[in-house]
Amino acid sequence: MEYFGPSTNSASPYASMGAFAPQARFFVEDGLPSANDAPLVSGDHSLRVCQCGPSQAEVPGQPVWVAPNSLYKRADINAGNIGESRKSIVYVGRLVAEKNVDQLVPAFHQSGLVDEGAVLEIVGFGNAVETIERQIVDLGLEESVVVHGRIESPIELAEIYARSIMSISPGYVGLSVTQSLGFGVPMLYPEDAPHAPEIELAAVGPMQSYSPTTEESLAVALREYFLHLVSNPVSAEKVSAKVGDLYSAETMASGISAALRGQVVEFDKEGWPKEMVVR
Repeated sequence: MEYFGPSTNSASPYASMGAFAPQARFFVEDGLPSANDAPLVSGDHSLRVCQCGPSQAEVPGQPVWVAPNSLYKRADINAGNIGESRKSIVYVGRLVAEKNVDQLVPAFHQSGLVDEGAVLEIVGFGNAVETIERQIVDLGLEESVVVHGRIESPIELAEIYARSIMSISPGYVGLSVTQSLGFGVPMLYPEDAPHAPEIELAAVGPMQSYSPTTEESLAVALREYFLHLVSNPVSAEKVSAKVGDLYSAETMASGISAALRGQVVEFDKEGWPKEMVVR
């Protein structure tokens, strides 16, 4: 079966207490209660796993359990103290070239959102930080772009998300979307990037894609989605509550527990286990 444990990747911005990251996946061959070694199929493996039919089609004649890949305990998943004016755009993740983070500052500059009072907040660390800091100075954005560095505390992150109208992933989407929607913040992401399985959350909360994955397209999408959210604000509390129900550490653990105990799982019409969601 596939089991998720605490992240051991010290370079991950999600490697905090209670956090679970993809790098920590490993397979357990023994210990299942069935002689057929029925597999535990993780709920973070795209929509095929969240939808009962497609999951069972891949393992015909065998039971399926769902263990959604999670970051935090249910108590830590909330929309925080949301202010009346949410003007920040936040990026949380590793600052490395493969995540296209070199597009963040130039695209923000091109979007013209500085004139709308927007602020770009960047949380993370990596070898691209010097490039980002140089871009900020070269474009004269010292008052409009903040580089926080590494932040692991859910409490500190919640404060940043609470003042953010949207998050952004200029490269592939991973656990950062679970985090963003968990704090009630919509995400903008490139449609044609090679995303991790967490892209399934597009069916759960507000996300907007753009294409192609270029600095110019990002600039246009940033402005359009920002202005759209100003005029059409989302209910951060409702988004956070849904993600908290489906993607908490408790819900993930209940899926693993059900598999180990051989518990028969019934699915609702959306493909989610009826009895495994911790509320």
